[in-house]
Amino acid sequence: MVESEVIAHTLIHLINNESFTPKEIAIRTDREKTGVIDLLLYKGINDHIINSLKVTKSGPDIEGFFQFGQARPVRRLKVEAKGGSVHYGLYTMLGQFITMKTSPSSYYWFAFALPASWKSVVIKYLTDKGSIKPIISDIIKSYTKKGQGLYFYFVQENGFVEKKTWTQFLNHK
Repeated sequence: MVESEVIAHTLIHLINNESFTPKEIAIRTDREKTGVIDLLLYKGINDHIINSLKVTKSGPDIEGFFQFGQARPVRRLKVEAKGGSVHYGLYTMLGQFITMKTSPSSYYWFAFALPASWKSVVIKYLTDKGSIKPIISDIIKSYTKKGQGLYFYFVQENGFVEKKTWTQFLNHK
């Protein structure tokens, strides 16, 4: 699954299931941008949301906030999506998490959006004999408050998105 498909399906899931208001997405090519917008329209995402969405070529793949009711924004979320080569994607996604997550504040949340086919490979690279590798644990402790606000979204080929916290996913035993 290519990165733009992962972005589109994750964005649809966030809007439809998690009271998420997107502000910006990063799409590399005009063709991919058209594909993402077309899928959003096809899945019934409100024109107002699509028209207010800023599309760039760099930055977080998805950025926006959770808002419950008429209250002010409650949590900001940055999502880094990957598709294609797992080996390249895993290390860049960790680097991007470190550079984007500048504060352990619980107001700022971060997520990885990945194809569901990556699950076993990600577990293999981030754990050792069923336990989270110390370097991964240190990164999580340094950049979050006890891992709060760090999620994985796994996108299946049919567009279904599964959300897991980092502890649910990496402590899969």
